[in-house]
Amino acid sequence: MSLNIAWMDHAACAGHPDPDLFFPTADNRLTHKARAICATCPVTAQCSTFQHDTGSEGVWGNQHIKVKDGKRPDTVKLRAKRANR
Repeated sequence: MSLNIAWMDHAACAGHPDPDLFFPTADNRLTHKARAICATCPVTAQCSTFQHDTGSEGVWGNQHIKVKDGKRPDTVKLRAKRANR
């Protein structure tokens, strides 16, 4: 399956210096900070669809999807890579 991720360039989190913020494991304050960034985002619908299609965990489309077993998903690498473009 080929995913269209061009929308990520327009995300409010694009280029954020701390992509880990969007993958909190225990601290709900981090979730609130990430969601505050999402609240200003023009592509939350695409982000939410991406989460649904990939099963990614973390904060996507202004929703917090729980991280299981404290493990970060591989999608943190994708966000970090896109942030460093």
